[in-house]
Amino acid sequence: MKLFLSALTVAFTAAGAALLRGFVYGSQQGDPEYYILMGAGLFLGVAVLSLNSLVAQTSSK
Repeated sequence: MKLFLSALTVAFTAAGAALLRGFVYGSQQGDPEYYILMGAGLFLGVAVLSLNSLVAQTSSK
């Protein structure tokens, strides 16, 4: 379970960072697309939740 949560955290963090980069790039071009920002927030939120679950599982032993 720890391996799954670790992989999930890394994957969603990377995806959220990539989406956030896409939003920033679009904003610099003068065409911000806010659904990309919302997607980045959702992905990073899932990453935070999975990291919290991983830390809680690790510290419970």
